[in-house]
Amino acid sequence: MTERLLTIAPFAQLGRFAAVAGLLLVCWDYLSPIYLATHIPLANHLLAWEHLPFAFQLHENHLLLACRQPNGSLHRFLFTGHDIPSLTIAVAIALFVATPGYGIRWRLGWLAGAITLFSLLNGLILYAGALLTIRDYLANLPADHLRQLLPAGAEFSVDNPPALDRLIGLWSIWGSPALLLALWFFAARDRYLPRILPSAPTIRSAPP
Repeated sequence: MTERLLTIAPFAQLGRFAAVAGLLLVCWDYLSPIYLATHIPLANHLLAWEHLPFAFQLHENHLLLACRQPNGSLHRFLFTGHDIPSLTIAVAIALFVATPGYGIRWRLGWLAGAITLFSLLNGLILYAGALLTIRDYLANLPADHLRQLLPAGAEFSVDNPPALDRLIGLWSIWGSPALLLALWFFAARDRYLPRILPSAPTIRSAPP
């Protein structure tokens, strides 16, 4: 009976994970703006620190990058690609909820840590993506318009470093999921590590 339960347990965990993840993905159009609101302030703060007249805005579930023009008007760009790393949070919730053998305190504690960590990292990636968009936009502006748009004395290169684009792509596809799995495995190490690294057999000495 015990062996049968051990055989079924991984499939039960996978089923719980799929059910929670599926429910979150269905509702993600409504949950995504709430999560985006946690790391947009960091990206906007970094843009303001660069003295750039750009800021992120949320409008009807769409992420916009707004540029304040010299005449006071706003030029808005639809910002895309941010939803892929954001989905890591949906996977994180499903992963920690589906992990058996732990109480609600463990789940909430590690979920709070995961959301905080990925909000900070995704805020940095959002800022890096904004720099790519801004540089592409500024590179196509006439020199006189560029001087009016940027504050006096501002130093901002319009050349995009290729490494930055690759870094964003690697984070979205590999980095974010890999970090989540490492975090989850560390959190549940006392449950899964002994199965991967079984303890060495104990050798008893023969009686004299």
